[in-house]
Amino acid sequence: MYLEANRPEIHNDLESIRLRKATNADAWEIHKQNAIYFGDKLAEVETSDLVEGMIQPEEEEKRGLTIYLAEEDEQVIGKVHLQLSPGIGGIYGLGVLPEYRGKGYGRAILLRAIDKLKEANAGDIMLQVAVENGNALRLYQSCGFVETSTMDYYELQ
Repeated sequence: MYLEANRPEIHNDLESIRLRKATNADAWEIHKQNAIYFGDKLAEVETSDLVEGMIQPEEEEKRGLTIYLAEEDEQVIGKVHLQLSPGIGGIYGLGVLPEYRGKGYGRAILLRAIDKLKEANAGDIMLQVAVENGNALRLYQSCGFVETSTMDYYELQ
């Protein structure tokens, strides 16, 4: 999906939401959220060995992917991953923790992510979403994203 260039301005009613750049100390939180949002296998307990094998935000940033934790009053409510390639911004891994869903936090995180990419001079902004994720599709469309292509994923046996 791509963000329409001439979309109307969308107001964010949740001004208290902020995006905090994740550090390697946030690896466990990112791991837990990925398990909730994307069905990743959740480890039984947090151990130093386990954290070493998880996504390390500071290493990801060296490769061009910046991970942000979304917070309200210093309480983590979700996350988003942003990437900037020459002129094109990408939004990945956006999620809202279950207890905060249905309250406008997803929209607030998305609008903050768009703002960050625009501040970084992204001309176009794109994202990917699973077609079966109707709630996310409706959110993205309501914020001006339009479907440009679809892909099927399959698993080799």
